[in-house]
Amino acid sequence: SLGSGNSIIKINNSDGLYLGNSVQTSAPFSVTMAGVLKATSGTIGGWTLSSTTLSSSNVELNNSGTVKVGTSNDIALLSSVDPPYRLWVGHATSGSAPFRVNKNGNLIASNADITGTIKATSGYIGSVSNGWSITSNALTNVGTGVIQTNASANTGIKLDASSFRADLPF
Repeated sequence: SLGSGNSIIKINNSDGLYLGNSVQTSAPFSVTMAGVLKATSGTIGGWTLSSTTLSSSNVELNNSGTVKVGTSNDIALLSSVDPPYRLWVGHATSGSAPFRVNKNGNLIASNADITGTIKATSGYIGSVSNGWSITSNALTNVGTGVIQTNASANTGIKLDASSFRADLPF
């Protein structure tokens, strides 16, 4: 060993190399004889190591179970510990993010362009009180929901709770 107290370097054939404390398990830096490295701070190839995170620029891996990419509300997060959500994008707070997925796989997106097949066996288009109810075998009008083929109320096909009208040019 060289030094004493918290200003010590020790090397032996049972504990390996350790620095900063006379007890190997309390040392902030150590390498065991098996090659296990422990460091509570430092840098590795542009990444900063702290006692709980590994980070670089706008990326952080936290030992509490989160991965953050970005900053402030321009961010994407992956979490094993957030109670409702496991993934969210666009806001630092999971419940306020415009895109989020909970631990059961439920997706919330405030603006989406989806291509391909969409399969829905339940839910609503519009709202519970004013739109269309989806079941495994029906699309049912709820309230004042309207299906219309033309933005003009007087042309095309219109289907609502009280009428069906087809105004087609022949």
